[in-house]
Amino acid sequence: MKRIFRTVLSKVLCLSIILMLQTPSFARDYMEILRFDKGDVFNDGAGEQALSKQHGKNGKVCMKITFKEGSEEWIGELNPGKKAWGNFKYVKFHVFNDEQEERELNFTIKGAKEPPNDKSNWYEKIFKLKPVENDCEIALDSAVCVDGKSKLDYSKIYLYAFRTDKSGKPLTIFISDFKLTK
Repeated sequence: MKRIFRTVLSKVLCLSIILMLQTPSFARDYMEILRFDKGDVFNDGAGEQALSKQHGKNGKVCMKITFKEGSEEWIGELNPGKKAWGNFKYVKFHVFNDEQEERELNFTIKGAKEPPNDKSNWYEKIFKLKPVENDCEIALDSAVCVDGKSKLDYSKIYLYAFRTDKSGKPLTIFISDFKLTK
């Protein structure tokens, strides 16, 4: 009798675990795009990057990005490792602006449509960064492409990038808590 009970109990427990892992309600409500605490870095761009513990949100490891003087520079990921953004509603990140004045930071996303550089497959948002702390958010479901009418296909992101403003002034920022949320 005990043997039958253990067998049934182990099967019920195993089935419960399988169902729990496959049910969307048990899925995380967020996905970190890059895990700076694990050493993740951007894979493309012209800005200088370095992991830092300085100015990260809640003391977290962050990415220090330095854009040099004289040109509009960018840094991001072409064919990112985490490219399936379709199950999420927001892109969120924390930016510490190390400059003494308000600056602009452009965040660009290119979606799954072809050709990737077409204005119907390209979204941009310009953030006004006040000196010091800035929490930035993009609502993906209401984001309209550069063409003014198209929506991005978030099933497979082609590229995302941070760009400086067109002033040509140098800019140092610290990005942390870079994630997608529901």
